[in-house]
Formats: sequence, structure tokens, C-alpha cells
Amino acid sequence: MANTTNSTTELSIAQYIHILRARKWLLIFSLVGAASLALMYSLQLPDTYTAKTYLHFDMQATNPFFGQGQTRDAEYLRTQMDIMKTQHVAEKVIEGLADEDIAPLQASLEAELSPLDRAMRSVRRAVTSLFGASGDDAVSVGSNPVIPAQGSSARPPWLSSAIRRGLEVEPMFGSRIVEVAYTTADPRVAARLANEYANGYIRTSLEMVTSPAKRTQAWFDTQMQDLRKKLEESQQRLTAFQQTQGIVATEERVDTESKVLTDLSNQVVTAEAETRQLRLTVQQLEQAIAAGQSVLTVPVVFENGVVQGVSANLRQLESKQAELSARLGVNHPQYQRTVVEVQEARSKLDDAVDSVVNSVRNSVALSQEKENRVKEAFAAQKKLVLSLKDQRDQMAVLERDVESAAAIYNTALTQFNQTNLRAVVDQTNVSVVDPAAVPGSPSGPNVLKNLVLAIFAGGVLGVGLIVLFELLDRRVRSKDDIIGTLDLPLLGVLERA
Repeated sequence: MANTTNSTTELSIAQYIHILRARKWLLIFSLVGAASLALMYSLQLPDTYTAKTYLHFDMQATNPFFGQGQTRDAEYLRTQMDIMKTQHVAEKVIEGLADEDIAPLQASLEAELSPLDRAMRSVRRAVTSLFGASGDDAVSVGSNPVIPAQGSSARPPWLSSAIRRGLEVEPMFGSRIVEVAYTTADPRVAARLANEYANGYIRTSLEMVTSPAKRTQAWFDTQMQDLRKKLEESQQRLTAFQQTQGIVATEERVDTESKVLTDLSNQVVTAEAETRQLRLTVQQLEQAIAAGQSVLTVPVVFENGVVQGVSANLRQLESKQAELSARLGVNHPQYQRTVVEVQEARSKLDDAVDSVVNSVRNSVALSQEKENRVKEAFAAQKKLVLSLKDQRDQMAVLERDVESAAAIYNTALTQFNQTNLRAVVDQTNVSVVDPAAVPGSPSGPNVLKNLVLAIFAGGVLGVGLIVLFELLDRRVRSKDDIIGTLDLPLLGVLERA
């Protein structure tokens, strides 16, 4: 078949089928080779065993320090699963193992290594020895550590890192149960590590609560002493102020004295009104006297009972005098006695009027004096009330200081008590549902799975190589290649006999 140089036309499905048929041996070689390699790799792998334990997370635990604020179970479970996979939990697992468990664990880790891993470890040791590096610690080779010599019950530092590769943690669908699986070459070691991983995680979750609480206990002790001292000082200031001012019940006393102040204020208003009225009366009297008028026209004089009695008597005598004058004459002795009586009555009236005028004038001075006394009493009471209110305000400030210090102290005391409880808590919201048992049959290697993956990979590789070779060496394999690639008319097709 002739080689072609023009391949601008895309290949059809039929052309791909012709290409695969033409280079089928390359595809078969890729499939057989990948399957053979997978089979040889699987057969040289040691048997491994998987032990499983199950943990249940109670989101409404009786312990108040666990399960708080967990509104989304999925996120909480993922976080706890990540904690299980940490180096810290692995170290807890190693600490929880007995001395007699260390040697079987090292032997199991050594047994997990395939011949290929051992060969790579030998090469790595030779390289590190050549350059003078220390080989005491485990050195990572791919996913498998280089395991130092076993048989000792000592806990080498690399051991906690080495055991992490056998751990698998998965949540159970639709529940709050987490599956903890451990895979290794020794079934007893697998069960021991699965259970110890569950216990190590429980111890770690407890430490995550108790360790911060223990670290803050000393700080809380100092803070509580300072807050208690501030509360006592504020209470002492309040007590000293009350004792100095002689205050027993400030609020009640302020109310009582305020009522007294109100009464005095009313008395001041009344006294001022009385004084003004008396001064107005005196002014009327003086105006009448200055004008030469009779003061009897002034109401305060006219309405006086004594003045009214004397005036009535005077009027009667004057009437009698007029009658006697007309009937008996002015020289009659009876008339003369009446004249004397009229004069005496007028003298009494003048005395009565003078007495009223003097009384009004004296009343002004007495009213002014009373007004001054009431004002002085009002001023003193006002000063007392203002002083009591100032004391009350100062007491209110001191009382607020005491209340604020007490509130802060009580809040800190609550936190302090919670911290103390956290420091001694001995239970979590997680429990072991089903401890791991020693597996009776190996879980790996999974030869069938490896073969399926290898065949799939070999098929992809084979198809890829066929397409690559065809693009590098394009050939005419069907009439479609002639029509599409060479752009020549088709005269006929000769079928192979």
C-alpha cells in the first residue's frame, strides 16, 4: 500500500475500525502486557488483613462540653475524621500499645513490604551509607517506609508515622456512625491498631477539651483574685460613704424632705401674698390721710367690727342730739349731756380708727418677718434637699460600681467553674459501637481489581499507541481513505479472496 502525505480529512468510525484491525496485535500486546504486569505485581504483594471498628457520635451528649453548636452533622463528622488521621492521634495509638505489641507491629510493617519495596529499601540504605547519612530513622520510599530492624519493644519515633498509612476512616451513609478500618499484614495487629485508634481518638477528643482548660486555670485564678478584690473595694467605698454621710435610706429621706420643701414653697407664696395685701391696705390708708379724706372709706377700717359698733353708736347719738336740739333747744341740760356723749363717741371712733390703722401697719412688719422666716426655712430646706440628692447621686454611682463589679465577678466565676469542669471531664460524645475483631481472611491484595484496572489501562494505552503510529505512518486501508484522503474518483473495489 502506498504511503500518503495528505491527511487533512478527519477519520470516520469505519476508518478507526480498519486501523484497529490492522494493528490489532499492538492492542493485544498492550492488554496482555498490562494484565501480566498487574498479575505479577499482585502475586508478589503480601496478604493483608483489615479489621474494622465503629464509633457513634452523640450530638446531644449528656456531657455539656461536647456536641455544642453542632448544627451540621456532616461537617462535624468530617472534622472528627480528619482529627483521627492526624499525627497526634497516631502518637496516642503508639503510647497506648503495650511493650509486647511493639515487636509484632514492627514485624507486620516489615511483612507489608513487597520484594520490590525491599529492593528499593536496600538501594536507599546503600545510598545513605555512601554519603554518611544516619539510618536510624525510617526513610520514606514512595508510600512505604524503610523499617529498621525489629524485635525491640522500644517505641522509635518513626513508628507513629508508619502506622498512619494503614488507616482508613469512612462515615456510614445516613447515620452518625464512623467506620475505622486498619489494614496490615498481621490480623491480630490489624485488630489491635483499629481498636487502639478508636481509643486514641477518644483520648485526644478529651484532651482537646481538658488541655486548654488546664492551661487557663492559673490565669483564671489570678483574674478571679483581682475581680474579687475590686468587688470588695467597691463595696467598702459604698459602706464608707454611707457611714460618713450618716445615710440609712437615702431614697426615702429625699422623698420626705422633698415634700417638706414643697410645703415650705407653698407657705412662701402665701406669706408673700399676705404681705403684698397688707402693704396695699397701708398705701390706701396713707393716700386717704394725705388727701384729707376719712379713713373710714378704706375697707379694712370700715369693715372693722369695733369701728362699726362705735360708728353706729355715734350715729344714734347724733340723731338724738338733732332731735333734742329741735325739741328742747341747745341750752337744755339733756341736750348738753347728749353733746358730751357725742364728743365721747367721736373720740372713741377716732381711737378705734387709729387702732385699726396701727394694727394694719404692725401687721405689715409681722407679715414681712414671717415671710422672711419662711423664706429662710425654704432656702435651708432646699439646700438640704439638694445635698441629699447629691448624696443619692454619689451613692447611685457607688452602687453601680458595686453592681458592675459583682456582675463581672459572677460572670467570671461562671466561666471559672466551667473551666474547672472542663479540666476534669472524663467522658466524650463518642462511643465504640462494635470493637474490631481479628479478621479471619485476608482483604488484599485484590487481584481481580488490579487485573481489571490493568486491562483498562492497557486498552487505553494500546488504542493510544495505534492512533499515534497511524498518524506517523498513514496508510490507505479502505475506499474511504481513497475518496477522502487522495480526493480521486473510485473506479471499483477488488475484494480479497
